[in-house]
Amino acid sequence: MASKFSLPKVGDKVDIKVLDPSYKEKYVSQILNVLDEYTYEISGPIHKRNIVPLSLGLQIKVMYCKEQKGRFMFKAKIIEREKKPIYKIKIERLNKIKRLQERNFYRLPIMIKVIKQFQNMKNKEIEKEECITEDISGGGLRILCNKKHNLDDIVLCKFTMNGIELSLKCQVVRTEDCDNKNYKYSLGMKFIDITDYQREKIIKFIFDEQRKLRQKGLI
Repeated sequence: MASKFSLPKVGDKVDIKVLDPSYKEKYVSQILNVLDEYTYEISGPIHKRNIVPLSLGLQIKVMYCKEQKGRFMFKAKIIEREKKPIYKIKIERLNKIKRLQERNFYRLPIMIKVIKQFQNMKNKEIEKEECITEDISGGGLRILCNKKHNLDDIVLCKFTMNGIELSLKCQVVRTEDCDNKNYKYSLGMKFIDITDYQREKIIKFIFDEQRKLRQKGLI
């Protein structure tokens, strides 16, 4: 039996991916009704304002986010569909609900102002630098900056998402020169000592931004 904390509930936003190569997109949907632990009614997917017809028997992958718990996924089969009064489909879960691991985190290309704080190893003073993100995920971020760092350097990154200020310790795992008129270096960093609450806020922000882009047909 799946943990009650990982089960989707009515109103949860979900992404669905049809497990058929003829369907190229991920679609936005929502849990409309929970009939039992294995059976759900979800809103039928709409892409670029058009209904996406899904046949009975098609298998799909359902992905969703739970506050302070992370992202989850399960496979399901379409067992019923209805077009009126609203387009909805009934699905049956086929396997255990799995929590997506760090390697599965989607990296969202986005520009967010970051204040990077670090210790100058020559004079031991704490310095700050204003940087910009190239992308961010639940596992780390990539930023553009002008201060050169070494691999394994530890820095503190402060940034704001949806009005929530986050202050996260990061480890430099990749450093490259970059071709940008305002910045000299690109740093790949992973979060360390991040709390579940902080990671979930980042994942939820990314999830919401992905949904907006899909609704606009941009991804």
